[in-house]
Amino acid sequence: MIGVCVFLLQIQDLNLDNCRATQIEGLTDEFTNLTTLSLINVGLTTLKGFPNLPSLRKVLLNASDIAVSSGSACVDLEVKRS
Repeated sequence: MIGVCVFLLQIQDLNLDNCRATQIEGLTDEFTNLTTLSLINVGLTTLKGFPNLPSLRKVLLNASDIAVSSGSACVDLEVKRS
């Protein structure tokens, strides 16, 4: 299990494009060095369960996937228009 945790600490960019889900599952706060997360064409309807990711700076989403409030200044949300 220690090897898995060390591996998660090394991930900086994570591409989950086309991995269909309506909510966040399996993404945990163990991804402490994650800076970019791509969720294009995932089909999210909520960000419920989204973990605390202190290094996250960019999240990529489809415009049709989810309505996201851009009230947070610490994450740059890029929305891909189809």
